[in-house]
Amino acid sequence: MEHTVIKKWIISSLLILSITSCFSSSVEDLMGPDEDKNGVRDDVDLFIKRQDVKEEYRDAMRQYAFYARESFRYIHNRDESIRNSRVMSLSRNCIGALYEEDIKNFESTNPSKDEFIKYMGALHKAERKIKKALHRVIYNSWARKEAEKKKDRHLGGQLLSLIHI
Repeated sequence: MEHTVIKKWIISSLLILSITSCFSSSVEDLMGPDEDKNGVRDDVDLFIKRQDVKEEYRDAMRQYAFYARESFRYIHNRDESIRNSRVMSLSRNCIGALYEEDIKNFESTNPSKDEFIKYMGALHKAERKIKKALHRVIYNSWARKEAEKKKDRHLGGQLLSLIHI
């Protein structure tokens, strides 16, 4: 009987150790491969290339993806993580700024109120959709999601100024 309990304890301990080792990722694993050395993980780069958007949008998405990838490098350094988060926030806002430019261009066509509301709704939906999809691709594993949570914990109680970087 006692021999069986020890055997079960050893087996469950080995199982826990093997599961834990699956989830502990190095910074290099989190950052992932970047064969073309543009600073964007290859799978994220491929996702961006496949988007049916203007090249300026792709550039803004790559900029955000670059800083998101860099954020994994700083998950163990609170100050650098906070600094990187500011830049990530600015680069994410660049995506939205491009949509605002499209709005101004549309306004110049003197649309009716209904046309404008319909256009704004579609544009806002498209912006939200692309940002969410990009986020899902960047944080596509359990380890990357946990690293993002750790980065977010570094920001706990921080007031981020987007002016001073």
